[in-house]
Amino acid sequence: MTEETLETPAVELRPALEAVLMVADEPLDAMVLASAVRHPVEDVQAALTGLATDYAEQGRGFELRN
Repeated sequence: MTEETLETPAVELRPALEAVLMVADEPLDAMVLASAVRHPVEDVQAALTGLATDYAEQGRGFELRN
């Protein structure tokens, strides 16, 4: 059995993660998020790091935590 991933550009990963994070009612780890957006865990971890940095630099009213 092989791991399926979406055939979408990587740029769509961040909006997909943001959508899942905004509706989640509990903290989600990278593995759960990767399953939800159907991308490799390593890509999700990198995207989350980028999102956290962007949010901090933009002074958003929320933050991503590990």
